[in-house]
Amino acid sequence: EAAGGAIEVTRLGKEHGFSPSVMQGLVRKGVITVGKEEVLRDPFAGSDPGRPDDHAFSPAQAHAVDALTKAARDPWAAGDASTRPFLLHGVTGSGKTLVYVHLLREVVERQGRGAIVLVPAISLTPQPVSRFRAWFGDRVAVLHSGLSDGERYDQWRQIRDGSKSVVVGARSAVFAPLRDLGAIIV
Repeated sequence: EAAGGAIEVTRLGKEHGFSPSVMQGLVRKGVITVGKEEVLRDPFAGSDPGRPDDHAFSPAQAHAVDALTKAARDPWAAGDASTRPFLLHGVTGSGKTLVYVHLLREVVERQGRGAIVLVPAISLTPQPVSRFRAWFGDRVAVLHSGLSDGERYDQWRQIRDGSKSVVVGARSAVFAPLRDLGAIIV
């Protein structure tokens, strides 16, 4: 009761001194029940996703967002633009990420598809992860070798079952098991 109605069996033994035989006796008397519950490892646990940054577009950003979202909406317009790569050029801090966010809003929120954002190195994942989490919340997964095997497995499973639809990671993230891939940002 003091633990809110549920507690891990190991904690009950270690912290409260319940031996396995005492717990088995309580189960037989119907005082407690023992069951299994899946607990997903979350690399974002305890981190605040922040608030979305949504600044007014510059004319160049507006043009890029328009071209990208138009290609995402109508792949047959302009000669199957969905298979044509787009190059977004800009210096650091020029607002490329905001363009990516608006493309992903079209692909993920409006179309219900998935997207992969590849970063060049594991050390560069925290900033894009936090920016995308501000917009897409718990739908963002991260995949890279810096995670524990269990964290990576849990992220992979959530991508596969559709509860995560934006994958951020290094090169290997390109193999994320998204059901309906709508965009890859490199």
